[in-house]
Amino acid sequence: MVSKRAKETFLTRFLNVKSNELSRVCACFFVKFFYRFGFVVGWTVIIALLVSNYGIKYLPFLFMANGLFILASGTVYTRLVSRFKNSHLIIWTVLTASVVILLATLLMKNSNVFIFPVLIFAESFFLYQLNILIAAFVERFFTPLSSQRTFPVIESADTVAILLAGIVLATLSEIVEPHNFLYLWIFSILMIVPALSLANRYLGGGYSEEISEAQKKKSTFIDILVKGIGRSRKTPFLATLVFIVLFQWLFFSLMEFQYTKSISASVMSDMDLPQTVSSYEHALVHALGSLQILFGGSALFIQVFAGSRIIASLGVVSSILLYPMVAFLSVLGLTLNFSYLTGVFAKNNTEMTNAIFKNAYHSAFYILPDKSRELSREFLDGFVRPFSAIIGMSIIVVLQFLFKGEMLLLTTNAALAITAVFMMGYVLRSRKQYTRSAVALLFDENSSVHDKEDAVEILMQKGHSGVFAIFSKALSSDLLPEKVKTKIIDILANLDYNSSCEYLAHLLLCDDKVVSKKVFPLIENKIPKNILRHIKTSLNKK
Repeated sequence: MVSKRAKETFLTRFLNVKSNELSRVCACFFVKFFYRFGFVVGWTVIIALLVSNYGIKYLPFLFMANGLFILASGTVYTRLVSRFKNSHLIIWTVLTASVVILLATLLMKNSNVFIFPVLIFAESFFLYQLNILIAAFVERFFTPLSSQRTFPVIESADTVAILLAGIVLATLSEIVEPHNFLYLWIFSILMIVPALSLANRYLGGGYSEEISEAQKKKSTFIDILVKGIGRSRKTPFLATLVFIVLFQWLFFSLMEFQYTKSISASVMSDMDLPQTVSSYEHALVHALGSLQILFGGSALFIQVFAGSRIIASLGVVSSILLYPMVAFLSVLGLTLNFSYLTGVFAKNNTEMTNAIFKNAYHSAFYILPDKSRELSREFLDGFVRPFSAIIGMSIIVVLQFLFKGEMLLLTTNAALAITAVFMMGYVLRSRKQYTRSAVALLFDENSSVHDKEDAVEILMQKGHSGVFAIFSKALSSDLLPEKVKTKIIDILANLDYNSSCEYLAHLLLCDDKVVSKKVFPLIENKIPKNILRHIKTSLNKK
């Protein structure tokens, strides 16, 4: 019989997480799972109802309304985030959104006219902000280095949810009216509350929700924009990340339109005449739901088997670069032959690389001081993303007005390709900025000890250059706390490759006696005894 310890060891090795992280990973997994499952069900139904009742040409207006409501929600949530605890906000948002969706479902029995504004209001104003709140909730449980391993496993909750939601939609679409799936949406997001309660109960002191006096000050959405722009000007990496997010979301919006257009056309051509709105709704929900199974399965495979290992081996910036590279190649396929197959292929490729992009993107927030992360996230996700979605759909509306048929396809694909190229350029530009921002955080006199420790872990990620020279400077500095220096030694001494021990020995044998004297007390219990004896002999000769 396999012992519990052996099972846990196998599971942790399979997931590439440590035993003491497993409970935290599971708790965060379920919080994200229930959010994403409900979102996939609800968003699929909204798109199917809109396209079947009004046509594909009105889809851009749905995305634009979505973006505008998100921007409006930022005016409220920027005040709430700085004044209330994260977990309390999550519960309040879940309950309010559930009531609004229920209202929309009841309204639909009488008229379809009101359902779209109410549903979009619920999804954009409340549930989009809920996703930002959950991301901040998860971030608190982990460090920059551990996030490389744990975030892909936690983010796999999204893909598991997509997979299961696709199965439910595809299986039940023939017998359940599309609007009745909204009750499942309500149930799923309500399940976030007990999942959150369990997380806080079992994780105890692992999660801090202290709100500083500075955070309690009232902030308007304009304040967040001004501070976000000012912060991005002072932090080059954050400024570049703004453009990366802008072009990534712009590409996503354009791709979502092209994909839905290809699926809608395929469903229309496969249906027997005469067609009715009801039969088209059922067929479209079935098609979109079935394809969610493919996308969820593909993304899940990447996240479980490769996600954490890709980020750990490539680093944060190089992992982000995968998205625009694969996106550009997918657009070439759409341009050569726009069809059901190429639409599905392009969407699947972007979903797979987006799974890695999201993990690396969330890890990148550790480059910011802890006190400004949540507001920076609100700036990027609550303003930059919806703003770029509005730009993307505005482009579609203009192109639909100017072009028809084949020319419309070509110009839309050209916009997709240009967006992918620009994103690629900004990601490449951010490589050195990421390192410089980490160094600045480490040596900044105003940054906290916790922020400096995060900077040390960031510098130990792959993709940085000159790290050992930076750590030599840090260890010899009188301005850095001993706790931070100990953190540097602990990380170096526990690395799996031999160069760490060689480097530590080099620090002790270097000509700078100040460095060697300060390093030795920290390191003597961290390196092999044979190296230690050699170091002691050399130090005595000095």
